[in-house]
Amino acid sequence: MRIVWTAVATLAALFVTWLRPEVYWSVLICGLAFVWELIIGEYEHSCAEPVAPNMQSTQPGLPTAVISAQRIEHDDAGMTIQLSTDNVEHMTWDELSMVVIETNSLGPFVDDVHWLLVGSDPERSWRMAADTAGFDDLLSRLQQLPAFDNDVVIDAMTSVDDARFLAWQRPT
Repeated sequence: MRIVWTAVATLAALFVTWLRPEVYWSVLICGLAFVWELIIGEYEHSCAEPVAPNMQSTQPGLPTAVISAQRIEHDDAGMTIQLSTDNVEHMTWDELSMVVIETNSLGPFVDDVHWLLVGSDPERSWRMAADTAGFDDLLSRLQQLPAFDNDVVIDAMTSVDDARFLAWQRPT
């Protein structure tokens, strides 16, 4: 729909330029906005699928579907994950089995780093972007897990590829 409005604005600018040729800048600006929408808008649209809430996983040990979190809180007992306005789930620290960082090559125009919190039942797993409400506090707590690998976090944050990084796994 944005592209339609951009096209309408460009046509309006062309009409104004036809009436008053001295305002050619309006055509240039609207033309650039139209090109931007065609290139970047389509790029963002094509990039939306890989970071969708239920992205399929083919890596062994990871869930087949991961639900995206909107907000996360934690305390000494575990985590409270708000998935939607009326859907809140809880995971104790004992249920957490793996922390995975998932990167993709789509940045910087879309979120290109997601954290996967995998439960002992892989179907109870959540994905969150680093800007998810409450994530900064959670990261500090995750870094206190025994054998949490901060070097892996650094590697993931500097990755520009489609990859998954295992930052922590519960010892077996």
